[in-house]
Amino acid sequence: MANFLLAFLLLLLLLRLEHCYGEPMVSYCSRTPYPDVCSSMVNRSDSVFEQSSSLTWNGFRDLLHRATLERAVLAHQWAGERNPNQFDEPRRRAWTDCVELLADTVGLVNRSQVRPGHDAQTWLSAAMTNQRTCRDGFLELGLTAPVIDDGELTESISNLLAVNNAMLIAAGGQHKRRRRLGLLFPEWVAAADQKLLAASDVKSDLVVAKDGSGDYKSIVEAVAAAAKARGGSTARFVIHVKAGVYEEYVEIPNSMENLMMTGDGIDATVVMGNRSVKGGYRTFQSATFG
Repeated sequence: MANFLLAFLLLLLLLRLEHCYGEPMVSYCSRTPYPDVCSSMVNRSDSVFEQSSSLTWNGFRDLLHRATLERAVLAHQWAGERNPNQFDEPRRRAWTDCVELLADTVGLVNRSQVRPGHDAQTWLSAAMTNQRTCRDGFLELGLTAPVIDDGELTESISNLLAVNNAMLIAAGGQHKRRRRLGLLFPEWVAAADQKLLAASDVKSDLVVAKDGSGDYKSIVEAVAAAAKARGGSTARFVIHVKAGVYEEYVEIPNSMENLMMTGDGIDATVVMGNRSVKGGYRTFQSATFG
């Protein structure tokens, strides 16, 4: 932890300085929390290395993103090519979770490359959590976790987090906030979303009610209907879930952006399930929303 903090502070200090000229790639890698992993990953592509003999910080971050994304794709491909039928049932379930988590990691790293900044920090943090969740899925069942990745992917994501965060702070954007409607929102929350979050009465596109008084009786049905109704739109879509106890497991696809759920209160609208490690499920599968 101390080494990580020292590396981060060094990154921040160097980013405060004005660079008139680019620097060799190895110079940038030496300032990351895991310099050896950084160097080995970005050096694997000869064409990329030749293009990056002299870099700016933005160029280095882009290069590190590409190398990390390549590693995530390879890890997912390797895991997906394994035949899960060679495992017993508990191990097969845990392995399937890992493949799904790696697919999610690929998407998260890719998104952070397209939109660097505050959102990227959230996505990269989630990508790191995915690697631990994969491992924990085996350990919770008393199984030995397989070596899907030798640690390079996790450490490279950690490098990205440090570089991106240092650049945000150097740009003066880490702690910016907007005060709107009497509330304090992060700067990255769009004005339209701020109004939705602050409003006491939000107009819903679909209503879920167990008694049949809404459009659907289950949340799962409403989510499926929302995906169909939206087509490829990324506009905000609101589903209101009326008071009641809903015993279901809801999965929101990664492709379904800007879906908003509202309820009638923490003690009124309740979504529950009974999955547990004792029943053969991993913690990853026990969430009622995922």
